[in-house]
Amino acid sequence: MFATPRILLIVTAILEGLGGLLALIAPPLFLQQSFPGAEGGPAALYLARAFGVALISLAVLAFFSRNLTGAAVRPALAALLTYNVVVTVHFASLALSGHAAIAAPLFHALLSVGYAYYWHKSR
Repeated sequence: MFATPRILLIVTAILEGLGGLLALIAPPLFLQQSFPGAEGGPAALYLARAFGVALISLAVLAFFSRNLTGAAVRPALAALLTYNVVVTVHFASLALSGHAAIAAPLFHALLSVGYAYYWHKSR
């Protein structure tokens, strides 16, 4: 792994930002890609947009934390680790029931490992 979490934070900022923009601008496409077979009613579209705003917020957190090191970066790492662990479990349960693509939990599991590594290392 790299000496600092900078690359991980930049990758997170880019990918979560793009996902957030997709959810905000084209919620039906976001729902189709994230949850194959999901109904796209008005409530689902509203929630997709709200989720997009949350993803953009995570992207901003990751982007502005990219140059922090040591104890200064720990709160951002803890927040992003928590998000990725929770969303990994959620997407894995959806994938196992056939309601989500398997790529989402795998992607977030990899991010979780990276954030856990850097969070532990920043002590």
